Amino acid sequence: MDTSRIAMFLFGTILWTANIVPIESREVIVIGTTSFPAGKRSEKCVKKLTNSEAKPGKFMNKCISASTTLLVPGSPTVETSGPALISKHEGDEVVLSCTVTNRGSGTIVSWLRIRPRTMTFFFNSQRVHMDKRFRIETDSNTTYNLRITRITRDDEGVYACQVNTLPAPTYINITLQVVVAPTILGIAQEFGSTPPSIDNAVLSYNESDNVILSCETDGSPKPFVTWYSFTARQVISYNSTLKILNVQRDQGGLFKCVADNGYAETLVEKWIEIIVQYKPEIIAVERDIRCGEGDYRQLQCNVNARPQATNTWIKDDEILKGVGITKRSMTTVPVECPGNTTRLVIVSVQPDTDYGVYKCQATNILGTTEDVIEVSGRLRAPKIVSGPVGVRRHSYKLQWVVGNRLQQGMAGFTPIDDYILSYYGWWYQEREDGGTEKVFSHSRDSPLEVAIPHDPDLSRQVYILRDLRANVTYEVTLKGVNKYGDGDNASFTFYTSLVNSWETTPYPVTRKTVKPQRSLRWANAGPALFTVFRQTSILTASILLTIVLM
Repeated sequence: MDTSRIAMFLFGTILWTANIVPIESREVIVIGTTSFPAGKRSEKCVKKLTNSEAKPGKFMNKCISASTTLLVPGSPTVETSGPALISKHEGDEVVLSCTVTNRGSGTIVSWLRIRPRTMTFFFNSQRVHMDKRFRIETDSNTTYNLRITRITRDDEGVYACQVNTLPAPTYINITLQVVVAPTILGIAQEFGSTPPSIDNAVLSYNESDNVILSCETDGSPKPFVTWYSFTARQVISYNSTLKILNVQRDQGGLFKCVADNGYAETLVEKWIEIIVQYKPEIIAVERDIRCGEGDYRQLQCNVNARPQATNTWIKDDEILKGVGITKRSMTTVPVECPGNTTRLVIVSVQPDTDYGVYKCQATNILGTTEDVIEVSGRLRAPKIVSGPVGVRRHSYKLQWVVGNRLQQGMAGFTPIDDYILSYYGWWYQEREDGGTEKVFSHSRDSPLEVAIPHDPDLSRQVYILRDLRANVTYEVTLKGVNKYGDGDNASFTFYTSLVNSWETTPYPVTRKTVKPQRSLRWANAGPALFTVFRQTSILTASILLTIVLM
């Protein structure tokens, strides 16, 4: 059997077993997109291929190169005069150069793309791919350049200029990169979802939700994506994913997705606003309002909510709306969201109708919150002005002034009926075992109580506590009462003296018009002289000191 018939036989066998593409030369075996020289080694590999489930092209390469890795002397070589990486814009034209040396008569030069998917374009000058944008420029000897016109993104990949050599084909790789300026397709709330088509989106989340956004981009090379927060004033993510777990209200605001691959004239960016919603928070400016008849009063609550809340005022389970009965009116003053202030104005307080408990209530889609304000005529705590150290052993002069009875607006005042004075004393005494114990004159739960009438003509009230123990600590509470209830307590601590001291007889407390009369009483000298120095002139103190030293 002559050589031509053997070649035809091998060619037919390979075509049947490996789906081989026939070409003009019968000295080459083409499997898939790869050509192999005909020969004994190829014949053996083809026979093995018929009993293998491996990919034909990959199997043949491995089988042929298994015997040796050295090229047969005099085999063709291939090289390129251009760069291994070529970058071009869409629509441009590119030439991939390939130069073959030592090309014999049976050498086949093929152009194919091996990535991202394999595709053969030419064997020598014979076209395999039907795309007319691909052309071979050859002198049929050493030059086999591949020219591609009007390139597109689909043309990007790794191209190979290959010649059939033994034991394996020889080739060069050239990477074509089709440059495309970056674009942002949209921002998706979930991976794989369709990005919103609008340029600037507004997304709402409830407080403590997880925010996970993906900035979907396109471009070649693949764009580098960053996320910038205008609230934090910094880049918060260096990839396409923005992740904020357990988002809080102060983490909302404007965010910017920026895409860049080095081929855009300006940065490509897309804005998005994240709104964090939360249940209303409401705080009364003053929860305890004391006022008298005829006073002007404003009840005010500060509200913080998103979305903005609807504010309501309630008294005795009745919703107050607008201008009410008698002289009560309500005004709500909205402030820019998320904060606002709601006010209830009582133009002229009428105790019978206006005293009571008010509720300021704020409601949005996430819930309702309220705060409570009490309006009453109860008295403020009196102010005790007497000193903490007494000058008498068995009595103490307690002095105080009334609380702030003139209220805002100066229209009315809170009436005072009486004062309730409660007190008890305590001291330490020795026990028989040598220790000490704390002793009380009266129980702390059941102290002595005294009702003291209020004298409206006096700005300063005085009461003398008598029958006290010497050198004892006394705890005092004093409060005013009226028809609206007990007022606030004023707490005070004083100490009785160990010895009586010189003192000035106090002003009579029954009438302001009584002229004070001063008299001196002699007591034990010594430490009490310091009290005398505070109450008499320097000359009188000097005379007394001289008498003591005699």
